[in-house]
Amino acid sequence: MRLVLTLLVTVLAIAPVLDATTSIPAGVAELAREASLVVLGRVGRVTAVQDPATGRVERHVTVVAERVAKGTARDEVVVVVPGGTAGRYRTVFVGAPDFEPGESVVLFLAPAVRGGWRVLGLGGGVFRVADLAEGRLVIPPPILPQARSPAGASGRIVRGAQAGQLVTVDEFLARVSDLLDRPPARGRVP
Repeated sequence: MRLVLTLLVTVLAIAPVLDATTSIPAGVAELAREASLVVLGRVGRVTAVQDPATGRVERHVTVVAERVAKGTARDEVVVVVPGGTAGRYRTVFVGAPDFEPGESVVLFLAPAVRGGWRVLGLGGGVFRVADLAEGRLVIPPPILPQARSPAGASGRIVRGAQAGQLVTVDEFLARVSDLLDRPPARGRVP
């Protein structure tokens, strides 16, 4: 009886801790600082590969580099993304971005452990490029409001607010370049 009571108290004590995982996406400034390579490119191939040592499936995404905002890149960049299906094996990795051949993206990348590149912040380091009817390439605003909104902000969508505006690829890459020219912001040290 004492063992059952101890287990019950333990389960009830840790139950509030067993919530869903919540992540706060990094902002463009943080991504730009942390990235070794920032590239605008078009997805060429997406190939699923199973690691024979672990059995996990990962995708190798070949991106044809069109412009580089930070770092140096060859004509093609191979990005390693966790998750995918190879034959009868499937690995699901929550938060990993999906890529379609032919789509244009701006990627914030860091070197992968076993060669190639990995996306910083998983899906947070991928900015998809939309081609408007008049031929302008734009980056649509994120669906979710900024995670680091000013204190007291209501989180409401306000007509005409800058956060909801389309940004051209040129403006976005110029902003990344501007952020790289500035020293990183420092918080107060207590």
